[in-house]
Formats: sequence, structure tokens, C-alpha cells
Amino acid sequence: MKVSINADTCIGCGLCANDCPDIFEMKGDKAVPKSTN
Repeated sequence: MKVSINADTCIGCGLCANDCPDIFEMKGDKAVPKSTN
């Protein structure tokens, strides 16, 4: 499965990071995918 975040439409609410903490994290006021390294 491929996951992406559109930074232009992200409002920084944190719902994605809250619902999928293994996938997303908050960096400042935007969600970003966690590193897979």
C-alpha cells in the first residue's frame, strides 16, 4: 500500500497521526510519513 499526504491541503489537525501512529507523525503543524529506515 502506498501512502501519501498532500501538504497543500493538510490542515494539521493530527487525525492521521492519531489514527495511524505507525505511519504518520506530526512535524510542526503538518503531518509527515514516518521514515521506514
